[in-house]
Amino acid sequence: MKQGKITLFLLISCLLIAGVGFFLKQHARTVKEIAEKKARVFDGLSSDQVKRIEISGTDRQFEFIREGDQWLIQKPLRLRADRGEIDNLLYAVEYLERKRNISPEELSESKVTLADYGLEKPRLILKIFTDQKQHQVDIGHENRQSDGIYVRIDNVNSVSLVGKTLAEKLEQPLDRWRNRSVLDLGDAKVARVEIKTPKRAIEFARQNDTWRVVQPLNVRASSHAVESLVSGLMDLQAEKFLSEESADLKKYRLDEPRCEIALKTDKDGDAGQTLLVGAPAGDQQWSAMRKGSSSIVAIPAKFVAMLDADLKDFRDSQLLHVEKRDVETAEVRQADRLIRIEKANGGWKLTDPKPATADRELVDQFFSRFTGLKIQEFTTDVLTEAEKYGLGDNAAVVRLFGKPVEKGKEAPLLASVRIGNRSPKKPLLYVKRDDESSVYGVNEEDARFIPSSVLDLRDRVFLTIARDAVREIRLKAGRMETTATRSDKGDWVSEGPLNRAALDKILSDLSHLMAIRLLLENEEVPNAKFGFTRPMGELTVTEKNGDEKIVHE
Repeated sequence: MKQGKITLFLLISCLLIAGVGFFLKQHARTVKEIAEKKARVFDGLSSDQVKRIEISGTDRQFEFIREGDQWLIQKPLRLRADRGEIDNLLYAVEYLERKRNISPEELSESKVTLADYGLEKPRLILKIFTDQKQHQVDIGHENRQSDGIYVRIDNVNSVSLVGKTLAEKLEQPLDRWRNRSVLDLGDAKVARVEIKTPKRAIEFARQNDTWRVVQPLNVRASSHAVESLVSGLMDLQAEKFLSEESADLKKYRLDEPRCEIALKTDKDGDAGQTLLVGAPAGDQQWSAMRKGSSSIVAIPAKFVAMLDADLKDFRDSQLLHVEKRDVETAEVRQADRLIRIEKANGGWKLTDPKPATADRELVDQFFSRFTGLKIQEFTTDVLTEAEKYGLGDNAAVVRLFGKPVEKGKEAPLLASVRIGNRSPKKPLLYVKRDDESSVYGVNEEDARFIPSSVLDLRDRVFLTIARDAVREIRLKAGRMETTATRSDKGDWVSEGPLNRAALDKILSDLSHLMAIRLLLENEEVPNAKFGFTRPMGELTVTEKNGDEKIVHE
């Protein structure tokens, strides 16, 4: 009982100590927060409340206004402002802290005037406006000893010493306050892209989540390439501001631009925006402007190089967009020959020309290579001579089918591709999708995995032996002949060089003997062609299953 009381006392003591520690920690935090809040120049001011900002000085008269969630420069020109810079300024104002405050009485006693602090005629004046209040910060001399700046707040005859951050912000040139984004579509989604030059016009259109080239051809586009172009346009930043004068359009060749890129959005009534590209404007830069804007800017030359890309660089180089896991049935048809495989019990089976087990590895290899075929050459986009490319009626056709939506319904066609001739000049094979008019060249090495015979997909395991049932192995190679026999107890007796290790290796290989490739089936074997008239070796294996003997030769 005494031990229990001691334990309870210790537990209560620990809880009291922890509670006191937590209280002291919270109290210290509260005291610190109160001190920091007390040191702030503008207690209660929130940057979200600010609607207008003015910065004036001997060399500047800037005015900024908030419109919705954006900021605009009103003076000296009406321009888009960089919201990040405005937010940084407002943060510096909201959290501006006094290092020291010199009251009017202290000023009077020390016979120091506002002029001595550079505040009678301040070099910079900041005014911020909310719906209810106006605040003013006059910027005076530096205090080099404390690395601070003397300021006057709201025309009160006292002087505060604050950090230099605010003054450094106010000293920024106009270009630092400007929004450097060349184009600004907000949150709208780009639905169309047009690229025009004196020599060509290319147009892309978004269809659901993919892109198509719609001018000068109607073909599949590389969604990655078009999205990269769109992202590049949306992220394009002015490296330099060149001019605001319309008279300079000719100087920078924007009166007759070398290129126009129009972005149109999916919003009704939105005309989108157009970028005009003019001429070289310095080292690795080109002049550009947003159509309808007065600002002429310099953009990086590497972006302009993207616009000079060939049309084929924007085309989809993937022949098919089919996931092999979605394939349930495949057919390869040429003239009157048909090879058909179907998914079955986690594997594959041949159903035509006759039922058989398909080799899972070969089928997987076929699907992987076929669905992954890359277009190496856009041979022609209008097929007028099918036989020239071997794509006529006698061409092999590969069709892939998915799973029917409902039982008893027809399986959806995932892909249908004609396989043509080999290119006479390149290691390419001509192919054509049945839903397109274009002829493509694909890598001949990848295309060789398309089956031309049922043996290209059939199960390659042609011999299985129960190794524990083997009773005799006879090997003949040239003039040498050796035999090994096994008793019912499993002991081997060998006549010749067949030791136990060699016997185990033979049994292991024969238990699941797989061909690398099947060459002929159900045909008369030309023994001379394959070397069977004078074989290099003959192996005979005898199994015993009860009283039955099975001989494999």
